[in-house]
Amino acid sequence: MNLHYLRIFHAVAEAGNVTRAAERLRISQPAVSAQLKRLEAELGVPLLEPRGRGVRLTEAGDALAGHARRLFALEREIESDLARRRDGRAGSLRIGATNLPGHFLLPRWVSAFKQQLPGVDVHIRTNNSRTIFDCLHEYAVDVALMAGGWEEPGIAREVVLEDELWFVVAAGHRLCGQTVTLAELAREPFVVREAGSSTRMRLFALFEMHGLAPVVGLVFAGLQETARAVEGGYGVALLPTLSVREQVAAGRLGRVQVSGVHLPFPVLLCTRQGEAATPAVRIFVDLVRTACRGLGRERGRPEGATLL
Repeated sequence: MNLHYLRIFHAVAEAGNVTRAAERLRISQPAVSAQLKRLEAELGVPLLEPRGRGVRLTEAGDALAGHARRLFALEREIESDLARRRDGRAGSLRIGATNLPGHFLLPRWVSAFKQQLPGVDVHIRTNNSRTIFDCLHEYAVDVALMAGGWEEPGIAREVVLEDELWFVVAAGHRLCGQTVTLAELAREPFVVREAGSSTRMRLFALFEMHGLAPVVGLVFAGLQETARAVEGGYGVALLPTLSVREQVAAGRLGRVQVSGVHLPFPVLLCTRQGEAATPAVRIFVDLVRTACRGLGRERGRPEGATLL
């Protein structure tokens, strides 16, 4: 069926008059009449019959008019849905995150995103760095927020926030508030994250660089669990500032300074290299950048400063 002819028939059926339909379509009346006749010839049934100065639908025409109304209503719905997706007002956003941004930053940012774009379905997956990189490679997430991380083939990285790693112990620990060498710290048992975690990799790389090895006493799959174990009085942990600053400020945890050691731990925005971002991803990325600039000013760090 010729959809152009059907669209003209639909206009005539809605207007109830060929002349009014021609005016709405901005084409001549003879052109409308000619295309209606072609549609009738194509379908093999009469669709319209004269009625005074207008026309009336035949039985077949009335049935076709109902189909046409539904068809063109669906067309408008499709156009509206695609427009919302084009503007980022509909669709889905799949976010991957490592523990630090996933627990301490992302909830507030996602809340702001949903208030701005309530029609977008947001799905969040939180795991360690290795797993989130794999999710990006396998198209299981659209964008990722990762703390620390490493250079990964095929992944574009942007530093959006600066953090650092602190060695922390319980408030009553003998090393609390002390400055020690890495060799001295190596005598203490460590509470560490699971394999695939950036903090674990940074800890082991630091000790290996100095010819040492940490004594692993406990292994946890999350930052908060790790901090609580140390707060309970066992061992030392290497944790991001953002995850422990409240416990340190409250006196439940204390820092251990290590001579000559400073460990930057930036928060990274990661996407697949060379891939055009969807509108929802672009809006989310802009929101994250704006939020991180605000956090950077709150923490007294210059905008645009980078550790990489």
